[in-house]
Formats: sequence, C-alpha cells, structure tokens
Amino acid sequence: MIHRLARALLLSACAVLAGTAVAGDEAPANPSAEQIALTKLVDAIRPDVAKLRGLAWKGDVDVRVLSRKELASWVRAGLERDVTPEEWQRDEKLVKRLGLLREEESLQGLVQLVNEEMLAGAYDPRTKQLVLTAGFDGKANLPTLVHELIHALEDQHFDLLKIERPFRRSDPDRQFAIRCIFEGSAEWARRRFEDLRPDAARAYFAQRGKNTAAQAGQRRVLQKVPTHMLLSSLLHYRVGPNFVTHAVGTDYARGMAKLLADPPVTQEQVLHPHKWLGAKRDHPRKVTWRGDVRAALGKGWRRLDEHTMGELDLALYLDYFLGDKQGRLNPRTMGAANYVESMSKRAASGWDAGHRRYYENTDGTIVVAEAYAFDTVEDADDAARVLGAALRKAHGKAWKGAGWVNLHEVREIKRFDYAGKHGRGRILHRDNTVLLLDGVGRADFDLVFRELAKTTFEKDARDQGDDPKDPFEGYEIADHHLGLGLKLPDDTWEATEGGRTNQVFAHAQKGDVDLEFFVINTGVSDIGLRGVGRQFLGKLFDPAKATKTRVMHLEGIQHPLTALPGWTRRIHIVSDAARTYAVIVSGPDTQLAKAQSDIERLLAGMPGPRGPTPTAKGKAPAGLRSLPSY
Repeated sequence: MIHRLARALLLSACAVLAGTAVAGDEAPANPSAEQIALTKLVDAIRPDVAKLRGLAWKGDVDVRVLSRKELASWVRAGLERDVTPEEWQRDEKLVKRLGLLREEESLQGLVQLVNEEMLAGAYDPRTKQLVLTAGFDGKANLPTLVHELIHALEDQHFDLLKIERPFRRSDPDRQFAIRCIFEGSAEWARRRFEDLRPDAARAYFAQRGKNTAAQAGQRRVLQKVPTHMLLSSLLHYRVGPNFVTHAVGTDYARGMAKLLADPPVTQEQVLHPHKWLGAKRDHPRKVTWRGDVRAALGKGWRRLDEHTMGELDLALYLDYFLGDKQGRLNPRTMGAANYVESMSKRAASGWDAGHRRYYENTDGTIVVAEAYAFDTVEDADDAARVLGAALRKAHGKAWKGAGWVNLHEVREIKRFDYAGKHGRGRILHRDNTVLLLDGVGRADFDLVFRELAKTTFEKDARDQGDDPKDPFEGYEIADHHLGLGLKLPDDTWEATEGGRTNQVFAHAQKGDVDLEFFVINTGVSDIGLRGVGRQFLGKLFDPAKATKTRVMHLEGIQHPLTALPGWTRRIHIVSDAARTYAVIVSGPDTQLAKAQSDIERLLAGMPGPRGPTPTAKGKAPAGLRSLPSY
C-alpha cells in the first residue's frame, strides 16, 4: 500500500536518495558542453556547501547531465531493479483492495507519470552520483545543486543508506521521519544559501516562473495521482525543514550530527515536533500480533504483506473517502498548504501506534487486519467512528451495518459489525485501542476475530508519556485545523477572529492600537520576504525602506506603511520553514508607546512548533503559537 508507493515515489518526485543504480556507471567518453559546465559549477560551489554544512569533503562527486527523457528512464530502470514485477502486481492489488485506486488506474503508470512530469534531479547514495536535468541555467540551478550536494556530503560522513535501509519495506512510519531529516537538512542549507546569494535565488524563481511546460505537467499529476501517493514526498520538503530548523537551533553542524545519530521514529514526532524535541519524548507502543489469524482463516490462506501505519497514513486513508477533494490535490489546496480535511486530521491525531496486515487466499480473496493505539480513550473513540464512516464509503452500496454496540458497563469497549463487498467486518474500540478485521468470507468470523483480539500494545521503555492537554488551552483565538493560536498579554486586550479570507488569522486590539495577523502556509527565504512585502503593499513597497528585524530566532523585515501626523502603521514579516507571518501594527503614537512592551510580547511569541517558552508558572506567554499542519 502506501509504504511501497512512498518508496517508489521518493525515487522520482524531485527526489533524492534513490537507492538504485544509475544506468551507465562510466562517465561519458565525450562530455557535452553542458556536462563540462555542470562539473565546473559543482567544483566551484563545493567549498560553499562544505562551509554551510560544517563538514569537509571526503571525495569528489560524480555529476551527470541527462535529458528529461533520460532522467525518467534512469529512474524507471532503478525501479525495475528495486521493485520486481511481482511486487508491482501485489502492491497494485493491495491498493485497489483498500479502494485507494480505481480499477482502471495503473499503479506503475501513475508512478511513471510522476517521473516524467516532476523529475528535476537526484543524488543516488548507492552509486554516489548526482544527476540533473539538461537545459539548466547555471546560476538558476545553484540552489538545487546546493540541496543535492548536501545529501552527497552527508552521505560521505553518515552513510544515509545505512540509516534508512532497515525500514524501507515494512516501516513506512519510521522511513517518513528519517526522510524528513534528510530533506530538512538539504532544504535548510538551500535556504541559507539563497539568503547569501540573492542573485541565484532570483534566477531560480525566475526560471521556475517561466517553465510553463513543467507547470502544466505538475497540474496533470495533481489531477491524476491520488494524494496518498504524493503527499508523503511533498511533506518531506515542508515538514522536514521545519523540524530541522527547530532541532538544530543556531548550531546546524552539531544539531544535524545529533539528529542523524538519533532521528525521530514516527510521522507523529515530525508532524508534532514537541513530541520529539520537547522535554518528554513520546515513543509509540509496540504492536505484537499474538494470535494466529492465518490459521483461524483456514486452509489456503497465507500472510501476504504487513507494514506500520503512521498518523499521516491513517489521515490520508480516511480523507480519501471522506474529504471533499476526491482523493486528489489541487492548486487551491496546494496554495493553502492544508491537504487533509479537519475530520480526518482530528481522527488521526492522538495516534500512538499502527500496524496493518494482509492475508490472501488461493482464490485471490484478501482479508485486511489493522491494529491501532491512541493516546486517550476519546482519541480512540473518535478514530473508530471516523474509520467506520470511511469504510462505509469504501464499500459503497454493498455496505450493511447495524450500528455500535456497548459491550461493557464500566470499561470503554464497543463493537461495530458490518458486511461489505469483500465479506464480513468488525471494528472494536477497546479502551485506547482500535482493531479492524475486514473481508472475512466463509471462515468462522468470531474465531478469526478472537485471534486478532489477542494483539497487544506494549509501552516503550523510553516513552515519557503522552500529553493529552489541548495545546491552545487558554488562548483567546484557536484554530486546531490550521494549528494556530493567539494568546493576549492581559484582559485589557481584545481579540477577534479574522476569518478565512485574505489569509487573515486574527486581530488583537487595545484602544486604538491594532495588530492584524496574516498567515501564509509556506516558508520563504530572505528574498521571498520581500516578495511577500510586495504582495501586501504593491507599489507602496520600497526595498530601501525594508529594514531587517528579528523575532525570536527568526530574521525578518519591517516596512513602514502609510504615515499620518501622530499615527504609525508598519508591517513585520518573518518566516520559518513551514509558514510566513505578517503582522500589521497600527495606532496613535502615544498609545503605541504605552503598549510597546505588550506589542513586543505578541510579536516575540511567534512562531515555532514548540510554541512560546512557558513562564515560570508553566503558562504560555502572549503571542502567536504555530503548530505544523498537513
């Protein structure tokens, strides 16, 4: 299912770490002018990459220029080595059994479409080669080269394949977390490079804006390829940099060394960084299948496959059936960077462990068994009910269900039996766990389920506990779907919601002093901050008037707006790796002077996945709190 799709797509969608051999290991006998130019460009930029990363090169990097067609063929050849025809057939069968692909859709064909339309370049840690699409402009491609060279440099020191390889086939939850570290590091360096070389950043964005063919190809991918096949790769480049930024602080080299030696182990920990970077680490429980479901199913059955399920995997499965996007991304959701509907996201939150198994009969029938643990009973109840709604949608007209039945007066034990197009099914909500058995036909269903019910969920000795507390408790404005909250300095201030229009999150007012908070769901580099300024101010934006400012650990810009006698209006713009924040401050000079301390507190509170630093009494100070969203 998702685990093999992710493994395949990470070889392609502007990706790195392909882990496949490159066709033709020997350097070309007669290198093209582009090949010579790329080699010189890499040699020239390598010292800058080493300085950025704080590591010395141990050897050269083999770089190649390939046409787009050659690059797609290269990835296809690698996939053919890495994924056998039998695995492609099995994976397509499993995805269609789950209802996540239509019968007329081809898994391999969709992967190839992504390769052809979204492929830009890659670094292969197995062959130590870096490949780039032909037709590049030297300066415009410097940011991309820096990204890929960071992978090459870290590979020389840390052996990236060794870190990731043990989890590729059966633990996509952990693989996602590791990939976020790899991509987060490379993106961190690329963005710092763009700050140092704004000329290269401008050329990079100009080239992207002119490449209409690539834009059209990406639209085709968004229309045809399901979200669950794309979003994991996309979030590596969005969630990863956000996590790395807050993990390494001001010491990138030492911070990354610690992360690569001790990376997070679940999607949840990267999506909610405080669960790994905070004072208490939240480790998942170990799922152990103690019953023998295969034997209970009878003769002719075998265990076909199994893999972990992370918070993101569960949310994407639910949203495919229950979301309003028909299981696809689109320009609107891409622009908002909010990819999963609130119901699916809420049901997956509080995740603590997940595992899925598939059993196949000789006649091709497939039974699906799933086991989940959640932080609280309430989390499990929510997940179980939404899972039932998703299954009902997946089974369509064949669905028949009688409703939930309470099985215990004291403990939280509920059962939901149903029948669908694959056979009988059952969801069991037991305390803070959920079990699912779907598609049992002629076998003794209760006997089979009793074996599944023997599954245990063991606490990891390193787990320091779950924190079910609402992260926005005490905040005057809170949007849990977006992961944003605003806390005021005291009760002399008032707050109002900004609504979902024009990216306004909230207003904070005290007398005639007003702070208007805008949130854009994408991170930008230093040059991008000025682009945001132009977006807000239009012709009023004057680069000469934009001065640098610092908000917490983030550097940003400040720009004056319309000025009246005795009245000030200015905009502050800062960005982390995931979001950009703009705050318009306005009011009479006398009132602004009196409220200056409060204003600084409101600005200093933003942003960061860990939230504002708690006070001595354990309360969050005033300001904007921003948690990652997906």
